[in-house]
Amino acid sequence: MPGKEYSYDQDAQKALAEGAETLARTIGATLGPAGRNVILESPTAGTITTKDGATVAGGTIPDNARLDLGREQSTAAHIIRQASERVAQMAGDGTSTTALLSWAIYREGMKHSRAGASPVMVKRGIERAGAIAQGAIAELSRPVKTRADLEKIATISAHGDSEAGAMLAQALDRVGRDGAIAIEEGAGLADAVEYQEGMELKAQPLSRQFLPTPEVILENPTILLYDGALRQIEPLLPVLEALAAGSRPFLLIAGEVEAKALATLAINSLKGILPTVALRSPGAHDDEKLELLGDIAALTGAGVLSKMEPLKKEHAKNRAWAGRVDRAIVTKDSTRLIGGSKRRDGLIRRREELESRMESASGLEKELLGQRLGGLAGGSACVKLGARSEAEMQERKGRVEDALRSMRSAAEEGVVPGGGATLIRAQSRILEAAQKEENRDIRAGMEAMSRALSEPLRQMVLNAGGDPAIAVDRVQGAGEGETWDVINGRLVEAEEAGILDPAKVARIAVQTSARTAALLLSTAALVTLAQDQEN
Repeated sequence: MPGKEYSYDQDAQKALAEGAETLARTIGATLGPAGRNVILESPTAGTITTKDGATVAGGTIPDNARLDLGREQSTAAHIIRQASERVAQMAGDGTSTTALLSWAIYREGMKHSRAGASPVMVKRGIERAGAIAQGAIAELSRPVKTRADLEKIATISAHGDSEAGAMLAQALDRVGRDGAIAIEEGAGLADAVEYQEGMELKAQPLSRQFLPTPEVILENPTILLYDGALRQIEPLLPVLEALAAGSRPFLLIAGEVEAKALATLAINSLKGILPTVALRSPGAHDDEKLELLGDIAALTGAGVLSKMEPLKKEHAKNRAWAGRVDRAIVTKDSTRLIGGSKRRDGLIRRREELESRMESASGLEKELLGQRLGGLAGGSACVKLGARSEAEMQERKGRVEDALRSMRSAAEEGVVPGGGATLIRAQSRILEAAQKEENRDIRAGMEAMSRALSEPLRQMVLNAGGDPAIAVDRVQGAGEGETWDVINGRLVEAEEAGILDPAKVARIAVQTSARTAALLLSTAALVTLAQDQEN
């Protein structure tokens, strides 16, 4: 059996704290408008210079290495890194904030547990305070009003890349909140935006085997739409054989696919016989799935097959069912369809149908119809980035992809007047609730969370060469619309200065950091592989 090493109680907590602090100090250097560079040495990519938090997290604690942290120490760093990456995936930004905040909450909580407080009760206090902070963020947020707001958000998230911020804001304004936007490498030094038909789907692959990489791109795929579950492989085989003889990849969208058929598709794709992705139909229930398949059919020119019109052997030759797009970009969470069928009549009729239904609809139904119409009417945008080198391109592409997600987050939940200042304003609400808490240890956890919320602003000011204590003190006494200008070292009106952050990023960062710190704080034992097993 593989050898194991065990750490308990204070030894385990000490190791976890060392790992958490190492990652937080490294990634914290990149935080804010004055974020500093981190130089990473990689055995495969050579030396990388970046101030992108996600890149730093991956380079500091890679998936397949323990580095010099030690086995126990690297465990906490891995946990925080994974939490930070989840925040970035959901909200587009917040990697550095989450890592730093997780460590700060954990550090403050440990002070109480070492003094004799119950870790379980301190954990409850942290979680309770986290919920209060999230409520405060929601109250302090306001909806995005203009394209200029989106541009400011994107520029901040792209580390001051104003050209990228302007392009992204223009693209989102053109295609709408539900439109598809792709970020690609351009051929030269100049940036460009191209527009065409398209849509973005909340459609995930039916198997991980269809995603050997985080993003799979199918060029000019043949699309089959099936309402319901494909229970048999036999009717599909002639279609697959005919498609494999051609040069186009295959995109299947269905409610479910029988295991044998799914395995056949995955094996053919992995072997390069027929590049394929099978997606689960978007939608929460059967009626919604059928409606959304109809939208996809209108864009792609596909027919929708079902039990009533099943897949047959003759479909291998007669491909009236087949849909087309220029490109399908698939990730584990969503799929972007770029371009559409040359037959526009179906798309025009579908738009007119949705517009007509909206006139008689109300409430949630009208809102959902509007979202679907926006997805069909807005089309898609392709942002092509320019760069002077491959290294610069990869670094810039990562920043711009994060900026796009941040901008979408702002469109969803609004913006707050400076993320760091907003977290500090949540402190008073937590302390007010803590004073009413009778359990001393729960109260200690709430106070620990409150103290930790100033850490992101402190780090941003420190990165800019300022005095964190002065900045925090000034913000605590400022009005709700004011925030700290890290670059110029003074209080400003957030709206006038353009210092706006997505409320969703702040909310999810607080939520995830509180849970991560609470998990680490309540850990009593640590089991890791022995050294010889790692080697």
